[in-house]
Amino acid sequence: MSDPEFITDLGFPLVATMGDEEWDLGRYGVWADKGRGKPEVIDTGNDLEALKKKHGDLPVYPLPR
Repeated sequence: MSDPEFITDLGFPLVATMGDEEWDLGRYGVWADKGRGKPEVIDTGNDLEALKKKHGDLPVYPLPR
């Protein structure tokens, strides 16, 4: 796996629900090439600073709504 390349910002926390269960999928996604020749999400979260501390000072790209 290569080093992380960038972070995407959804602009809001993403929550998935199924029945009575909820999963916080995070506002931010960290992307890297996992060996398949294209970037894939390797980490998610709602705390941008924590993700940057863990993965480095990566560029952040807001996603259009």
